[in-house]
Amino acid sequence: MARRGRRGANQAALTAAACRGDVYAFLKLVLPHQGALFNLAYRLLGDREAAGEVVNEAMVLAYKDVCRAPQGTLKSRLLELVIRRCYARLSPRRRHTWGGHPDGGGSRPEECQPADALEQTILSLPPEQRAIVVLSDVEGLSYQEIADALHVPRSRVEAQLSQARARLRDMLRVAGC
Repeated sequence: MARRGRRGANQAALTAAACRGDVYAFLKLVLPHQGALFNLAYRLLGDREAAGEVVNEAMVLAYKDVCRAPQGTLKSRLLELVIRRCYARLSPRRRHTWGGHPDGGGSRPEECQPADALEQTILSLPPEQRAIVVLSDVEGLSYQEIADALHVPRSRVEAQLSQARARLRDMLRVAGC
């Protein structure tokens, strides 16, 4: 318990320093979350370069409002910013088409690779369901943490996750993987 108290006090001190403009304090707060943020953005967008850009944009936005951030954990706020930036990129006028390969080629492997099929299937989900699946099944967040990050009721997270998992199951079955 004492360790948690020290960590909370350290985070409060870092937040106060970041509010005063200390970039290094801000980086100490956010860098532990960078991998999870990139993973989320990549799984939502299907593009490594775009994911990196989204994480950078979210970090800049988080730095600008580190003192005014709404209640909740820093991780939830960062996830929210990444999700919003991803949704903006996924809007109909800027829809990203996934090529299936890092080089952007759209060729399909001759044999079905389950990991590739799952990635393709996740990318085909509607953005909100995609975000919920990634936050739950990839990042391991609780229903409440997801609800906080998306600003939706927990019951909506549970329902959307159930629908998304059923959809993924059906789509993978049809794909033969």
